[in-house]
Amino acid sequence: MHWLTGGEHTQYGRVTEDPVVREQQMEKRMRKLETAAREIPFDEKLQIYGDPEAVFTVLSWGSNKGAIIEAIDLLAEKGLSARLVQVRIMSPFPTAELEEVLATAKPLVGVEANFSGQLAQVLRQHTGIACDKLVVKYNGRPMAGRRLYDTFKTIMDGTDETKIVLRNPNE
Repeated sequence: MHWLTGGEHTQYGRVTEDPVVREQQMEKRMRKLETAAREIPFDEKLQIYGDPEAVFTVLSWGSNKGAIIEAIDLLAEKGLSARLVQVRIMSPFPTAELEEVLATAKPLVGVEANFSGQLAQVLRQHTGIACDKLVVKYNGRPMAGRRLYDTFKTIMDGTDETKIVLRNPNE
């Protein structure tokens, strides 16, 4: 039997409301996260695609990867350098790794399949680093590489828009 409550459990799995045990268990969980942050290899936390030395940096996660890589490849065909930093793990958040990798990013472009730029918000919360531009699509359709290429070119050409919403129900 598995017992679910909103309370704490002892090291043996028994439900408890003891505040001392609660603190001990919470500290134990936090030590596990700290250990995981140290022990998880870099490439399981982040993947970098494109030119690793590029300053034009796209930050994303999840299913957008393929379309972004396609867009970066199209940029490379035109002699334009870009890279994708794909976040692969959210907890423990790869704070130190992102601070190092994004130190040279200019601009930093968040690409997300949601309205508010959730990853960009988490990045700022953990590192203080803000995305310069946010490209979002939230109509439930996947990103398209060619459309992202055009959007990245617009950003490279100096658009003033800080949030770009991709709207095309047919792509």
